[in-house]
Amino acid sequence: MKKQVALVLTLALALVALWLTIGVRVVAELSLAAPVAIENPGLQIILRPEKRSVSTDQLLKAQQVVANRLEHLQPNSWYDVTVAEGQLEVRLNEHENFHYIQDIISHAGRIEFIDGGYNAPIGQFVETAIEPTTSDRFRTLFTGQEIVSVVLPESGQIFYRITPKPEATPRIETFFANQADRFICLVIDGQVINCSKLYSWTDGTLEIMPSLGSGTGLGLSDLEIFLTSGPLPGKFEVATD
Repeated sequence: MKKQVALVLTLALALVALWLTIGVRVVAELSLAAPVAIENPGLQIILRPEKRSVSTDQLLKAQQVVANRLEHLQPNSWYDVTVAEGQLEVRLNEHENFHYIQDIISHAGRIEFIDGGYNAPIGQFVETAIEPTTSDRFRTLFTGQEIVSVVLPESGQIFYRITPKPEATPRIETFFANQADRFICLVIDGQVINCSKLYSWTDGTLEIMPSLGSGTGLGLSDLEIFLTSGPLPGKFEVATD
């Protein structure tokens, strides 16, 4: 009888030991493999330099530019911009304007206002110069670096008020002295974003109302973001792989 009890106890202890060895391992493997429920997983954007050989300083500058734009676009909202493996990894909370935000942070943000001529080159990528020597180049009236301030329309107003630096004044005044129903166009990263014939020049300030849009989702309302953050140090593309 004692032998039978001892045998039963031995088998029981063996089964317990086996469960502790195998069972715990199974539970651990399930815990690692099971998806973790995250209330708000957020969104991720990878910005990859067009030129793969970019310096660390350039990436750090781009990181700051992107962070500044996100702060402007969604103040007090969580985001994270990390430099990793020669590119920028951007994480942010889900947002209904995600594609617009992606567009803003991926643009280099180089601004120009040009004499668009009589036929607005809306949506086109154009070559520009302060003093064009060929007919296929458009005359630059002023650049983003020459803008002192941008005042967006307030309630009930429709015109943007843009004040350039004094060095740009002669170009603008020459345009107004010679223009006859010509377009002034906003160019971002070489692409004509918006053109208008609804403008005036008073006391060193250009007042302009958006007219013809390119359908890109960008416009005069985005000037403040690009001017405040500054341009990215080179071209970045949204990685899709």
